[in-house]
Amino acid sequence: AVYEAMVKKGGHFYVCGDVSMAHDVTRTLEVILQGQGKMSAEEARNRVTNLRDSNRFHEDIFGVSVRRPGDQPER
Repeated sequence: AVYEAMVKKGGHFYVCGDVSMAHDVTRTLEVILQGQGKMSAEEARNRVTNLRDSNRFHEDIFGVSVRRPGDQPER
């Protein structure tokens, strides 16, 4: 479904979250492109770069919060 939406139907991809999660999502998209699109790792990375360059890969990424000893988790 992701491959078809992104490659065959010209879809857009949105990632919102912290920097480490965003990296994992991008890597997962590359794996999907490799598997379903029969692409090499380099071809998949280039495809994601092309999606970014064509404004079809959108990211709203923020830094990671640092907790100090004694900090209470947010609820």
